[in-house]
Amino acid sequence: MKLTRPRGGAANRRGAEDRTAIKVIRTREIRMMEKFLPKGNGSVVLDVGCGTGFHLALLENGVGVDRNKAAVKSAEGKGKPVAIASAEELPFSNECVDSAICFFGVLNLCDLGASLREMNRVLKWKGCVLASAASIWDRSYRFREKLFADREPEEGYFIADGERARVHLFTREEITKTSMEHGFKVEHFDSLFSLQKPRWHAGLEPQHILKLGLERLVPAKDFGGVYFIVLRKVF
Repeated sequence: MKLTRPRGGAANRRGAEDRTAIKVIRTREIRMMEKFLPKGNGSVVLDVGCGTGFHLALLENGVGVDRNKAAVKSAEGKGKPVAIASAEELPFSNECVDSAICFFGVLNLCDLGASLREMNRVLKWKGCVLASAASIWDRSYRFREKLFADREPEEGYFIADGERARVHLFTREEITKTSMEHGFKVEHFDSLFSLQKPRWHAGLEPQHILKLGLERLVPAKDFGGVYFIVLRKVF
């Protein structure tokens, strides 16, 4: 799959607005797309929860869905087909797309089982899902506290567009188990923010970026605040 990387102008302004934390996540997601999406021409990629179309704009042959009408209206400007729909009810026929992406925050707002069941339905045999999601460690826990904590999936809330929205924070075990129950195997698992806190509101300074680099040397992927997963359809 050929990707069109964002350049200059709006892309640079977005990076500045994101204060680096989201930019780091987006960079990791783009690398996943380059590595795991099919290389053949004509492969159709479904962007589940496409938002305003940041990832959709990078796809050569993509189609997006989002349940937010304002986001869909904005995404339509990216020149790709977009529909108003939720991850739990995709408006597509069986086995009609080659791959799917479902990036940061979308799965946290959805029913994970229902969303995976729908993505499995529309994916062709051995198709893949690339996803990122907030984990239970998206908190201010120190690394040494994570080592000895017995954590379970959590329910929380945040305010979006003036409304209170439920958010579910995952454990690695929950994602693995639910994926297997709905016809997927976990082909790749990684994480960010196991040593370094995201600093969502304050932004990341050079020393924080250096600490993020050190995370690659620490075999503690379960403890990252953001999970990156590749699922492969096996039945």
